[in-house]
Amino acid sequence: MSAVKELYQATHQMVSQFKQAKQYSRDELVSIFEDFVSQRDQLMKNIQGPYTDEEKQLGKLIIKLDQELKALATNYLGNIQHDISLVSKKKQSNKKYINPYSNLYGIDGSFIDKKN
Repeated sequence: MSAVKELYQATHQMVSQFKQAKQYSRDELVSIFEDFVSQRDQLMKNIQGPYTDEEKQLGKLIIKLDQELKALATNYLGNIQHDISLVSKKKQSNKKYINPYSNLYGIDGSFIDKKN
């Protein structure tokens, strides 16, 4: 099988896995994506011309799939970043709930009266 066909199949499989992202945990999907990127890198190195008409058609399909995959990955990354920001907000509110006076200014809380 040519490297172009392998690249097309791998890209198509990755797009379908992102579309079914709810079946995987985040760690699994990130691991699968990292494996895909390393596999893709190897396949891209093996692709050399001249190309047949079939390989040119597959190349156009790969470009479309790659754009779709980029959009899906960006959306997934946005979801992860949103969850991280929610967790950090929860941490801050928990700290404020546990110790509401931590941000008050003053060294020892004493008051000095200057009346003589």
